[in-house]
Amino acid sequence: MNREEQVKWCQMCQRRKMDMSLGLLCSLTGVKADFEGECADYILDEKEVEFKVEQYKRHKNDDVGFSWKPVFLSLTAGYVVAILVVAVVVTAMLIWGFFCLLLYFDGF
Repeated sequence: MNREEQVKWCQMCQRRKMDMSLGLLCSLTGVKADFEGECADYILDEKEVEFKVEQYKRHKNDDVGFSWKPVFLSLTAGYVVAILVVAVVVTAMLIWGFFCLLLYFDGF
């Protein structure tokens, strides 16, 4: 069994411990997995299973695993109004600047 297969088991175990320099470790032994087939100390982490299932349900139709829909739905009316005001002001400034350039070069 290679490391990738072992990590799949460890990711769903209650006894997993993440070490930023070494990776996923066993909290019992403090080292990387070295079992073949199945780990004798494995305990399924039900919360992690539920999280993975919910994550799959949310993203099963996404091409890249991310959806903008929740982002747009979470915007409040205040944010929408602020974005629209900024868009209108920027557009007005661009138009004003264009006409100023026209007037400036028209004089020559």
